[in-house]
Amino acid sequence: MSTPDPAPKRRDLKSKTIAALAVGVLLIAFGLSNRNDVPIDWLIGTTDTPLIIVIVVSALQGPLETSGLT
Repeated sequence: MSTPDPAPKRRDLKSKTIAALAVGVLLIAFGLSNRNDVPIDWLIGTTDTPLIIVIVVSALQGPLETSGLT
């Protein structure tokens, strides 16, 4: 018979929350400092997109690919 996993420590949750907020703030600051449009090459053509959109999509895509959802 196995024992149930202990509940996560409050300190662990707090440190993960602080780290997530720090990454979010850095992402926003980096995105706001890069407001230029950049060309995005697709299979059919090219579009100009604000760099903030490219940064946010890339930041969201990384965890999704890491977790295997895409």
